[in-house]
Amino acid sequence: MILGGCVTYPDATRVNASLSYSEYNPVTKSDVSTPLTVEVGGDILYVKLFSHPIKRTQVMVHRDKAGEFSAAIEKFLAWEEIASERGDQVSKKIGSVSFAGANYVIRLYTATAGKHYLLMGVRSKILGDGPIEPDVYDLSFDRANAEKLKAIIADFAVNQLPQSNQDQIYK
Repeated sequence: MILGGCVTYPDATRVNASLSYSEYNPVTKSDVSTPLTVEVGGDILYVKLFSHPIKRTQVMVHRDKAGEFSAAIEKFLAWEEIASERGDQVSKKIGSVSFAGANYVIRLYTATAGKHYLLMGVRSKILGDGPIEPDVYDLSFDRANAEKLKAIIADFAVNQLPQSNQDQIYK
């Protein structure tokens, strides 16, 4: 177990998953992707962005809440399809999932015409919909990575994620 600040993190095992943080770059008019780390520690799935040059964040999915996260992602996929067909630009809260004192907000966000993203980030139950700290970012997924995340959460819910032995090899 690792103690970080006021939070303890159980030993986690890395998962074989190809999942990326996606962000629209208005200068290049294209997506910028950064690989995410996916780990399992007990009944919690950790989706972490630690390899980005300036952004550090994570989303934790408790096994008991996997269905709520999956339903929100499914709603994003439906809304993203509608927004793409209609050419709409949208910034709308899809829902939230609360556990262990945290409130994860899930949103549909349009960066530019035809570029819609699933945003997931932790919020304070007391302070409302804004980030808990200025340097705590939402995870951002394009449609393809939102679909991958939904599949990862579904496998996690039934304890079927393929776990990596990297942590055993690279000691």
